[in-house]
Amino acid sequence: MLSIPKGNALFEKEMLSVDDVSLLIENLKDEKKFSGYIYIASTVEPKFKGAMLFSQGMFKVAFNLSKKDTVALIKRSALINKIKQAGNVLVSVYIISEPIIDVLSNIHVFKELYSEKTNIKKNEFTVITDEFMDKHVQGIIKIYSRGKENMLVFNDGSIVYDSFADYYGPMLVNQKLAESFVDFINKNGGTIEMIGSEGSLIAEANLAATTALERTRELEVRISEGWGALEGAAVRVDENIFREWGISNKNKDLPLQVESSRAVAKLQVSCQQRLGQVILISKAAAQTFGVNNGDILSVLPMW
Repeated sequence: MLSIPKGNALFEKEMLSVDDVSLLIENLKDEKKFSGYIYIASTVEPKFKGAMLFSQGMFKVAFNLSKKDTVALIKRSALINKIKQAGNVLVSVYIISEPIIDVLSNIHVFKELYSEKTNIKKNEFTVITDEFMDKHVQGIIKIYSRGKENMLVFNDGSIVYDSFADYYGPMLVNQKLAESFVDFINKNGGTIEMIGSEGSLIAEANLAATTALERTRELEVRISEGWGALEGAAVRVDENIFREWGISNKNKDLPLQVESSRAVAKLQVSCQQRLGQVILISKAAAQTFGVNNGDILSVLPMW
């Protein structure tokens, strides 16, 4: 499935520390005209990929990018914690126009509208784009025909153009070139692949994703050992976090999604006093997630 396309590279695959990345973020925020994203990839276990999107120098959203190219919201602080754990990461910075960044900021709620290598016949693309207009579709489409391949970005059912550039990475944004390419596709047919969403569905999906993100906590691992140690797939968090999640500290064995760079699973959680920002985790669960004391886990209640 399509993921975040590259833009025009400011630089690519520079090895940076967490301090370097923090300085880079501040420099990009100071550069008020910067729109684009920072791409981050670790080269050591546990490996991860992530991105931070900016518009006009303002941070917009951070994403966790899985091996299967799925995109999920992540707190910027959680992504920074992943960088700290990795030590050094490969960093690339891509320039993309503000209108395209507005579309890419919703990529975590996009679905596959056309699967890879969907064939379209002569004049069929016009029917597709008319439907996009009717449904105010937002998304990214990749089109291939007779040796020509381009990506087009749609917002509110229309192709997103730019008056300063012809391309941002593989994304064609020059209006004359894009219209010529669309004419070529209508005459010759081709294959397409697309992710996106109807405009009416984006706000609701974003609200659900944002609500889940707000409930997520980044907690420091402490492995339970000695007398009374937790057993099986069990974890504990501070009772104040239970209150923040809107439940009583009398509840126990509630489902919790726990995520590390190695694994995602649903465990049973109970609460304990004075744990603060610590998650107490059984040895068995620690082995499942490949974490040690002091590592950071993302936890999300599933109720």
